[in-house]
Order: sequence, then C-alpha cells, then structure tokens
Amino acid sequence: MRTRTFIALAAGAAVLALVNLGFLILAPEHRPTVVVDDVSETIAPLVAAGVCLTTAYRGHGRTKQAWGLIGVSALCWGLGQAYWTYEEVILGLDAASLFPSFADLGFLASVPFALLGLLRLPQAETSAEIRVRTLLDGLVIAGALLFISWDLVLGPVYSDSPTDLLAKSVGLAYPASDIAMMTIILLTITRLRVGRRIPLALLAAGLLLTALADSAFAYLTTVQGFGSSNIIDLGWTMGYSLVGLAAVGSAESATGAGTRETRMPRWNLLLPYWTVGVAGVLAVITEFTLGSLNAVLEWDLLFIISVVLVRQFLFLSETQTLNAEVATKNDDLDRLVRERTRALTDSLEELHQTNDQRRQLLLRLVTLQEEERREIADVIHDDMLQSMIGAKMRTFMLNSGGANPDAVTSIEGAIDRAIVRMRSLMTDLRPQILDLGLIATLEQSIAEFNESGDLTITLDNRLTSDPSSLVGTSIYRIVREALNNAAKHARGATVNVTLSGSVDEGFSIRIEDDGPGFAPRSNGKSPMGHRGLSSMSERAEVLGGWARVDTAPGKGTTVDVWLPNRLEMTSHVPAA
Repeated sequence: MRTRTFIALAAGAAVLALVNLGFLILAPEHRPTVVVDDVSETIAPLVAAGVCLTTAYRGHGRTKQAWGLIGVSALCWGLGQAYWTYEEVILGLDAASLFPSFADLGFLASVPFALLGLLRLPQAETSAEIRVRTLLDGLVIAGALLFISWDLVLGPVYSDSPTDLLAKSVGLAYPASDIAMMTIILLTITRLRVGRRIPLALLAAGLLLTALADSAFAYLTTVQGFGSSNIIDLGWTMGYSLVGLAAVGSAESATGAGTRETRMPRWNLLLPYWTVGVAGVLAVITEFTLGSLNAVLEWDLLFIISVVLVRQFLFLSETQTLNAEVATKNDDLDRLVRERTRALTDSLEELHQTNDQRRQLLLRLVTLQEEERREIADVIHDDMLQSMIGAKMRTFMLNSGGANPDAVTSIEGAIDRAIVRMRSLMTDLRPQILDLGLIATLEQSIAEFNESGDLTITLDNRLTSDPSSLVGTSIYRIVREALNNAAKHARGATVNVTLSGSVDEGFSIRIEDDGPGFAPRSNGKSPMGHRGLSSMSERAEVLGGWARVDTAPGKGTTVDVWLPNRLEMTSHVPAA
C-alpha cells in the first residue's frame, strides 16, 4: 500500500513540476503563471505535512518524534505560503510589497521544527566523546558555510542594500537558517541505519532544494529583484515533494529494515575540513584582493580556528586513549595466548606420557604372553609329548607280543596324530626361532604351506642382521597370519614374502599375493572374514611399528609391515 502511495506521490510531484516549469518558461509574469506557481508552492508543503504527520502517527520512538516535527515544519511553511498566495492571487498585491509580511512568520517558523526533526532522527548508538566531536564538527561546518556565504553574497549585498533594518534582518534569517539546516543534514546523513539511507537522501535533497531557494529569495529581495514568478520557486515545490516522498519511504523501510547499523565512514572524519578548506581559500583571495577582511569574516575565521583546535585536541586525546586500550587488549590477548599455549603443552605432555605408559604396558603384555606360551610349549614337550612317545613304544611292544594287530594299529594311528597336533601346537606357541633362527623357522613353515598345495610361496631374504627375539617372534607371527589369510581367502594364489632391514633401520616385511583381493574398510580394520589384518596392525603398533594393506577386488593383496628393533620396555608391570 505504501509503495503505491510512493509511486502516486512521485507521479504527482513530477506532473506538478512539469506544469509549473512549462508556465514559467512559456508565460513568465503572466497571471495564470502566478496562480499555478503559488498554488503548487502551497499544495506541495501541505501534502508533505500530511504525509509526514501520518508517518509519525504510525511510527514509534524517535521516528515518531522526528517525522512529527518535520511535518509541523512543512505545515508552517505551507500556511505561510497559503497566506502569500491569498495576498498575491486573491488580493492582487505585488510580490515586492509582500516582503516582509506575515507569510515570513510561517516560513521562518518552519526552520526550528525542521532542525529539531533532523536531530531526532534515529541514529546509531554513539559514545559521549563522539557526540561532542559531532557538535564541534557542526560548529566548524556552520562557521565555514557562514564565512563562504558572507564573503561571496551576503556581505556585499547587505552592505549596499537599500532595504530597512527589518527587511535586512528577515532576509538574513533565511541564509542563516539554511546554513544550520545544511550543517545538520551533512552530520545526520552519515549516522543513520542502513534501511534509512534512501529516505534520508530524499529528505536531505528536499531540504537542500528549499535551502537554496531560500538563499536565492534572500538575495533577490535584498537587491529588489524578486518578482511574482521565478524559476527559484520550483525549489520549494520540488523540495517539499521530496520531503513527502522521504516520509513514505521511511515508513516502508521501517517495516522491513532490521536493527543493524552502519559503521561510521572514514570520509566523515574529513567532512568539516572540506568546508574549512574552501573558506580558507576564499579568505586568502579576499585578503589579497581587498587588502583585509571585514569584522564579521575576521570573527568568524577566529571562531572556526578555535573550534578546529579544540576538535584536534579531543581527537588526539581519543587517539591516545584508544592506543592505550589497544595496548591493554594486546597484553591481555598475549597473556591469554600464553596461558592457553601452556595448558595445551601440558595436555600434550600428559597425552604423550599416557601413550608411552599404554605402549609399555602392551609391550610388557606381549612379552608375558610369549613367556607364557614358551612355558606351555615346554610343558607339552617335556611332559605330554614324552608321555605320548612312551605310549607309542608300549603299543609297539604289545604288537610284538602277539596282541590284536588291528587294535594296536588303531592305537598307534591315534597316538601319531596326537603327536603331530602337539608338535604343531608347540610351533604355534613357541616358534623355534631361538633354536633354528627366524629364516629357518619361516622356511619350515612355508614348506608346510607348499606341501598342503593351497599356496605357492617364495621367500626373499634381504636381512643384513638378525632381529631380537621378541621382534623375530612378531615377524614370524605376522607372516604366519598373512599366509593363513591367503590360504583361506586366496586359495591357489602365488605368494611372495620379502624380508629386509637391519638392527639400525628396523625390519620390513612385505607379503604379496595375486589372489582375488577384497575391498578394505576406510579405517584400516579387517572387513568381515579378515580378522587377521587387525591383529597384524595391532601387533605392529604395540612394538612401535605399523602395518598397511594395499588391495582391491581383482588386484591381489599386498601387506607392508615395519617394526623397530630397539624397544622400550618396563622392568615390571605397573600396578593397575
């Protein structure tokens, strides 16, 4: 609904401006032009006042107050123009005789309401220091604009004006109020929320047009050149049309804009110096041209310099305070980083200590397991196996003494099978590495696999030194586990076992087969039916090494293992 209102007002303002401009160009100073000009100047501010007051009625907080004051300002100006239209159009009075008049009361009364409305527009939250600096910026801008205006137009015109004191005072009030208006506009436009920028731009443009029209009116009335219809009249018409559009736009943006605020733009810090720079250039030109500045310009220049010095002092104080705060924040941040780094280092040390203790415990556990297996193997060898051999000898004696041959043969077969199982169990529990050596034990184990016909295995020995007993036992068990996996899942495959390394660089084992392969799990653990892969990895990691599997369906399987030779072991098992 507000969008339609905005479009309707924009279209109406455009039509009004075009009609007014057409009359001013085609028939200046004619009666229809005067009527159209005065009526349009009356309609525009009254419509703007209605729109602003409607926006204020629907608004809240500072938005309600701001647009209410701006609406009252437009109403005052519209009533003043209505009185002017009554005297000029209805009574037929000449425009030159209407200044000053009661219409000026409405015109000038609109200024303070507009200024207050601009100051009440919602702004970003600022500190007391920023508000003080903003006030000083406003004083600097106002002083510079007054210097420029007085030096170029007002000073020469008012010194030579034939009008009386009242006319001069009323005429001077217009540019003075315009200077204040433009100052507030420049300071306010940089401090509003994101959603209010477009409405404020329309508001600023509208008030700027009215200010320029006021200044031109003051100049023309002072030199007795203001007529019944002038091109400057379009400034008031279009200015208040833009004010009305700004009110509609503000009401619409308030419903959709959030509370996010803009940061202060950097160019805003240099805003006061732009006007001061222009005033300084004019002061130099006037000094060289006329030889000296008049009293008004000298006092104004002194005022500008004083305010600039105070502003710079406050700026330097704020800079020092901010630098101190930044230094304090940096110190706090450095201290916090050091504390966090120290805590992280302590946590890492504790983690390393825990991992070392875990590894030592696992290593001791493996050692105890091997010792226990050796003891069980010794029991089997020294007790059970000897007993079984003795039993076989007795059956031989029974067979020689005429006992039932079939029964004796059955007993001998059972005893032979038990002896084979016991020897195999002894080999699994305690490989004869200490007796035969790692390579001889592996060759014996590989020969058993080759005799079974399940695999075709070759051994490539590239070792330059023998591993320790624990490492050698681990190598044997890893190779044995890999061959068992191949016999189970790659029956009929060709397997190549390669051993390399030394005591100094550690020992590497590679078991390659050309079997069907499989799809490994992403975490490196054994897939279903391949538990041996996990056991090989765990055994290698306990000793401080690693184990990796490279395989894929249809591409065979390669197992790479590395084990260090020097192992750190505790002399006792820590208490639980």
